Amino acid sequence: EALTIKPDHIGALISLHACLYGDENLEEAAECLETVLKFAPDHLLSCFYLGMLRDHSGDTRAAVEHFERLKKAQDGDSFIDSWNYVKSAMNLKPHLFGPTIDGLTIGLDAARVDGLVMEFGVRFGTTIRQISDKADQDVHGFDTFQGLPEAWLEEPEGAYSTLGELPEVSENVHLHVGLFEDSLPPFLIKFDGPVRFMNVDCDLYSSTKMIFDHLSDRIVSGTILVFDEYLLNSTWREDEYKAFQESVEKFGWTYEYLAFSLFSKQAVVRIR
Repeated sequence: EALTIKPDHIGALISLHACLYGDENLEEAAECLETVLKFAPDHLLSCFYLGMLRDHSGDTRAAVEHFERLKKAQDGDSFIDSWNYVKSAMNLKPHLFGPTIDGLTIGLDAARVDGLVMEFGVRFGTTIRQISDKADQDVHGFDTFQGLPEAWLEEPEGAYSTLGELPEVSENVHLHVGLFEDSLPPFLIKFDGPVRFMNVDCDLYSSTKMIFDHLSDRIVSGTILVFDEYLLNSTWREDEYKAFQESVEKFGWTYEYLAFSLFSKQAVVRIR
């Protein structure tokens, strides 16, 4: 509808391209990005997404042309590094999706273990409402609602705060307010069982490491982890990714990737 009114609306074109992933309409998705670059030739994010899709379809020459432009851009190397990692992790033909809700749906559909459904990093409650609509059980959300406990990227300490205001959530959602190291121990005394599904939207290495240290014996074969800031950021290899990889080594987990989004920066993981 937005594009009917304004055919050169870049935000709408990029969002439409992401939505088309779910139906594997990757050529139609690429056409959206071609349109963006026709109107805005220097739109580097579209250049990256288009290069990724061309590479995914086997058109290496076109992909290289787009990626070469990125090398001169800020964070361009981290974009290409993310895509190369995704290709290597999924044997060159990764399952790609677009919007955040698609990753949550893929994860919940794969979550066959009976156990806890959790989210770390709730903020306005958008994703925990989506999870609660699909999970058909109680969902537990953890957040201070006071923002980041330390600086991250260009964001200062306290960024993403709701000033302590809790979001409106469904009846099956239970919010646990406080730092993870304070809220998790009493929670784990009260609630038994393994983790069925966990949405990790911690951003920070320290916070992600904290939850894995506390939940290591609750993460079992079949547990599904969805990471929200796993890729693309300039420090992605030092954030959630690093905390997870260190935990894999520390606790002896094996795992498989089910899907990735270079649009929402998500990764969907199943513990094996």
